Amino acid sequence: MEPNVSIELFGRTYTFRPDADGRNAREIAEYVSNEIERVASQSKESAAPLSQQVILLMAALNITDRFFKSREDQRGFMDGVARRFGCLSARLDAGMNHEGRPSDGWPQNVRPALLPPTGAAEAME
Repeated sequence: MEPNVSIELFGRTYTFRPDADGRNAREIAEYVSNEIERVASQSKESAAPLSQQVILLMAALNITDRFFKSREDQRGFMDGVARRFGCLSARLDAGMNHEGRPSDGWPQNVRPALLPPTGAAEAME
């Protein structure tokens, strides 16, 4: 577990102790701080600067939005992997008999490399 982590917000330092799985606590604190600074900077450039509470809320919403988009992207990626694996598995199953040998449907030049050539098993006996 990391020692206490400090984060500075609006000129004040806040210190917290990460939980047992706080391996990335410093990186997370820095990410949050950077997002708050980014929103505060944009607020200063606007005609009506935002209060500290609104800046904190906007930063939290931005971070949460990125998290949800990332989670959605990850789900899409995993769904694609699962689909591809299913197709590959079905193709392999279609080309193998119950003994794990190529079925008659496999052309000679497409046999899986891990299987012995046709007749090799008989030659070993």
